[in-house]
Amino acid sequence: MNVVITTPNGHLGRAVAEILLQEKVNTTVISRDAGRVDRLVSRGAEFVHGALDEPSPLELALRDGGTLFWVTPPPQRPDYREWALAAANLAGSIAKQHGAVRIVNISCMGAHHGRGTGPISPLLEIESIFMNACRNTVSIRPGFFMENLLQHLQTLQKTRTVELPVHAELPLPLVATRDVAAAAAAYILDPELSGHHVVGVHGPQSLSFADLAAILTKELGRTVLYDELSPDEYRQAQHRAGTPAFLIDMYLEMYQALNDRRLQPLERRTRETTTRTTFSYFVKAVLKPALGRAAAAG
Repeated sequence: MNVVITTPNGHLGRAVAEILLQEKVNTTVISRDAGRVDRLVSRGAEFVHGALDEPSPLELALRDGGTLFWVTPPPQRPDYREWALAAANLAGSIAKQHGAVRIVNISCMGAHHGRGTGPISPLLEIESIFMNACRNTVSIRPGFFMENLLQHLQTLQKTRTVELPVHAELPLPLVATRDVAAAAAAYILDPELSGHHVVGVHGPQSLSFADLAAILTKELGRTVLYDELSPDEYRQAQHRAGTPAFLIDMYLEMYQALNDRRLQPLERRTRETTTRTTFSYFVKAVLKPALGRAAAAG
């Protein structure tokens, strides 16, 4: 078995690669920057230079078929939706051409709504692209990533707040990327898996941002508040931070979909979709050390 990972620099891609290498699975990583994957290469991964939207690295990496692990990167350009669909179509075409036996794709909760969900909007079509390209696919729809809170280190340090235009009492399934990676690796390694599957990964429980503030207060030993911003307040704050207007618009569309409850999971919670890492553990093991490093860096 050879597994091709197109986003080894991200939290998920790197975590899946590390699990596969631990299991002695032949693993190929595609990256523009060899230095960012040198740890994986030192552990036995094959390195292919390039990007996931370029045909040559995908052709080389999938030359012997195998399994493709796909994560659609976060938006970085105004034509994000069109770019994401074009990249997935390219990968699907090459995977089909070389006889890939399986594609495991990271989608998102609420992907079934398609358009009108900001950066989530292309994911339903990407699921279909891969189903049409390969006989065996798994589309994983995780909940809200705990790691998203790492984007709030600055306000947690300066004002002890988390600020978003999301309703304070809205419950969201909160999941750690390590648990999503473990689920993805299990599907990659499952010799019995066949056909098309859309599955949820929901974390141990659903929590609101008000709940998160209470847990942060307990685990950090200082009061943390959640500030529910209006769309205009969010837009102004992001503009001051230098965020491009197209990104602000895209994320505001996603947050509105969250508030409208269009991004609640379609897949029901089961024992299999309920993962182990609690938010309290995440704060102690990941967020609190990150805050300490940020404070030490000034």
